[in-house]
Amino acid sequence: MDLQSILKEQVLSQVAGQIAKKEGLDNSQAQSAVTSAAEAILGGLGSNVKTKKGAESLDKALGKHDGSILNDVIGAATSAAVQKDGTKILGHIFGDKGADVTGQVAKQSGVSESTAASILSTLAPMILGGLGTAKKDGGLDSGGIADEVTKSAPSSGMGGIIMSMLDKNHNGSLVDEAIEFGTNFFKKK
Repeated sequence: MDLQSILKEQVLSQVAGQIAKKEGLDNSQAQSAVTSAAEAILGGLGSNVKTKKGAESLDKALGKHDGSILNDVIGAATSAAVQKDGTKILGHIFGDKGADVTGQVAKQSGVSESTAASILSTLAPMILGGLGTAKKDGGLDSGGIADEVTKSAPSSGMGGIIMSMLDKNHNGSLVDEAIEFGTNFFKKK
């Protein structure tokens, strides 16, 4: 099963309902916020796997994210421990741009920045869990993981905004930034 299928079938629809209840949003607003947050995370991961070193770092991190979180998506969506882990993951993905990413997700989906931050930190471990499942099911190595992320990361919309935001020197190339992110990706975890 590929990452897009895993996210659509096992994560996004179930999480949106829980987010709506938890954050006091209507279902369409929750769905919009969850979609924007997922695209932002995938855009950030897409930036990170542009180098072999970044892809290898993500592959290594997936040893801790085997997909078991997807066995109880609803429970994970309300777990403080999952959010704490998610906050760490987001720090590795976005570096010092985390607040900017949160602001973009809030703006795009019409939710507060605190709600956007909560959604991002809830989704990050689930998306890595989805990648862990795709890795396991597909027997993927770091190159296969990079391909899966690249295929799933939107190049326009929120994903494109995030990729542009992570391109620090605005030269249109993520290679220099990806090397830096790849070097630091999940190193502290």
